Amino acid sequence: MSFLSFLNQEKTAFGLDMSELSLKLAKLKRRGGKVFLESWNEIELPIGLIIDGEITDSQKIISLIHKLIKNCHGKKIFTKEVVSVLPEPKTFLKLIEIPISDEKKLASAIKEEIERHIPLPADGMYLDWKIINNPFYNQDSSKIYALVGASPKFISNQYTELLDDAGLNPIALEIEGVAIARSLTMEETESIANKPAKVIIDFGATRTGLVVYDHGTIQFSLSIPISGEMITKAIASGLDLGLDEAEKIKIACGLDKKRCQGSLGKILHDHIDDLATNIRNAISFYYNHFTEPSPVDKIIICGGGANFRNLDKTLSHKLDMKVDMGNPLQNISTNQKYATIPPDKISSYTTAIGLALRGMNLTND
Repeated sequence: MSFLSFLNQEKTAFGLDMSELSLKLAKLKRRGGKVFLESWNEIELPIGLIIDGEITDSQKIISLIHKLIKNCHGKKIFTKEVVSVLPEPKTFLKLIEIPISDEKKLASAIKEEIERHIPLPADGMYLDWKIINNPFYNQDSSKIYALVGASPKFISNQYTELLDDAGLNPIALEIEGVAIARSLTMEETESIANKPAKVIIDFGATRTGLVVYDHGTIQFSLSIPISGEMITKAIASGLDLGLDEAEKIKIACGLDKKRCQGSLGKILHDHIDDLATNIRNAISFYYNHFTEPSPVDKIIICGGGANFRNLDKTLSHKLDMKVDMGNPLQNISTNQKYATIPPDKISSYTTAIGLALRGMNLTND
């Protein structure tokens, strides 16, 4: 195993998504040329075990990982190989353009260019990259395009050591945006020419990630300061409720004007406006700073925090753009003999399934 591999391929592993409030796993099975979901599970993490992406109590998390694996739904998991995720706010992911005249100096040219883009000292980061090789980016032989990833060494070391101490074999740690894009886009076999760009919004419990996808690859990712937990707290405060009751009302009523007398729309107005503004700003940044950007024609929403009524319709109205709920099972065949995630939970498994797809070696990314 390379110590940190964002973008290279490995085979046979289950996906383990670790966030600040939960652990989720997904394991896939290939049979007869098709892929099925073989195992899945989730477990809550007590508040404070992971704070802002940093692990504060590895022993408690290890105990919960063991419980997560032991009690998984579907088939038991016997493999120790795992593809896990790095905390999105602590990572950097961007497509960069690199002028190159001598292929023998490619690695040094990439490292030099990466340092111009990363907002942190390069000597404290693990760096990785993948050369994008498709007709759109191969038109000019004087330059190459590379999707580059970076993570602070101390964060990557924490997660690797945690998995090692849990008795697992981490074959890769992956930037979250890569797993999400794999789960929701899967590289098309037809031409990528003239296809519109997409923006993927991963609405998580404690943070929201945004990925711009165009020309068959990720262009960049970033964090948005809004989350499902923030929405729940706003409802609790606005209606003078406990957090559990506020969460139930959020899911039951959401932004539907016909439910709860439309009261949540008023409470959440500023939060949804902020989300829409951040999406507009990201699209504008893409149009102004990247090579030949395609028009963005669709927003794809995923993540457990997006599980409330009419979020897609409200965003579509504010952005004047199509908004769809992402389906991370779009690349998985269904069969009653195998495990089935409840419909209301599927979106929250987007990252775990993307990691499991990586472990199955289904993509060329």
